[in-house]
Amino acid sequence: MKRMSLIILFMFHSYGFAAGWATNNGTAKITSVSIETGFVKVLYSATDSSNPDTCDNDGLFILKDDTKNGDRQYAAILAAQASQRPVRIYVVGCINVWNQTWPKLHAFFIE
Repeated sequence: MKRMSLIILFMFHSYGFAAGWATNNGTAKITSVSIETGFVKVLYSATDSSNPDTCDNDGLFILKDDTKNGDRQYAAILAAQASQRPVRIYVVGCINVWNQTWPKLHAFFIE
């Protein structure tokens, strides 16, 4: 019974979100940062932009300010924008903002 429960749990978990690289080849640059109540919206340009979770919008991501590492991620985003260093962006799931879904930031890498 435990084994069957775990199998079912993993089946539903994997369909909840796809997760993946929004950009992975190291060409993305942060173009705009917008601070809103409860989240930060970050726009970027990249030659390999993708939308792994098929959110309504792509070419940007949302950073929730209630995440454990949110302050660190926000600082890294600002540093990347100020220095114009290329980045890689990993997103997990979509988040609903203004009745549209946007990719939710999971990991952020400065090249």
